[in-house]
Amino acid sequence: GYRVDWRVLNTRAVLPQQRERIFLVGFRADLRASFQWPALPFFPSSVRDVLHGPDELSEAELQQYSLTDHQWAIIRSLPHFQRDPSTRLAR
Repeated sequence: GYRVDWRVLNTRAVLPQQRERIFLVGFRADLRASFQWPALPFFPSSVRDVLHGPDELSEAELQQYSLTDHQWAIIRSLPHFQRDPSTRLAR
């Protein structure tokens, strides 16, 4: 048999995106291996921080990374967005 452990981790700890993922770790029971889940830091980073330093963009330059009102309206009308209010995009 196998010993299996799982966790739901938010990739925000290592990527500039907020997505929950299931991570599975399993070992054959006869190996008696041990596994310690690492403590993941929380990085309040954004795509902007990754592409540029936080003070490197002017407001005009930042607009090219921003959604228009029309684009937001399309996103808000999507069934997935309406079905799960916790899946919100930062505006």
